[in-house]
Amino acid sequence: MRLRLIDAPAEKPVSLDEVRSYLRADDGDSDEAIGALLDAAIGRVDGRHGVLGRALCEQTWELLLDTFPAGDVTVPLPPLKEVVSITYLDAAGSTQTVPSASYVIDAASEPGVISLKPGQKWPATLAQRSAVAVRFKAGYGDAAAVPANLKAAIKLIAGDLYANREAQGGVLHENEGVSALLVPYRIFAP
Repeated sequence: MRLRLIDAPAEKPVSLDEVRSYLRADDGDSDEAIGALLDAAIGRVDGRHGVLGRALCEQTWELLLDTFPAGDVTVPLPPLKEVVSITYLDAAGSTQTVPSASYVIDAASEPGVISLKPGQKWPATLAQRSAVAVRFKAGYGDAAAVPANLKAAIKLIAGDLYANREAQGGVLHENEGVSALLVPYRIFAP
């Protein structure tokens, strides 16, 4: 399974103003540094490389598979908002689209699942890497829809990075408060 980001979120789950206020750094002189720390904190939590295994603000991804699975397609990075398309390379190497009428989407499951309707089967694909592409939108929506616990965790991470920005040689341990805020939202691999 490989993932490719198609459209990054239009906004951040926590704004620079929110983090600046949280840090009590109202002078504006540190905006560039605080912005970089905010990006690092969001990266620690959000998307393919984040510890949660989920998307926060809405973003579009492509799941690349070498072939269709024998059963359901599991769509990573919940919450799943929409399956945009499922395309594949047929035996001749031409791109085809799986009709949406042949499958159902379970967006309530985390991670989301795409199942074939009764009597349907996945088409044969060209024997090639990334012959199947599942394009999907994931995330809670805009920043206002992101759960407050996740926003608080991002602020705590940014705060720890800000407070320890000049530490050298030491290990920055994760704040236990951050762990407590994130655990209920973490997706664990089966």
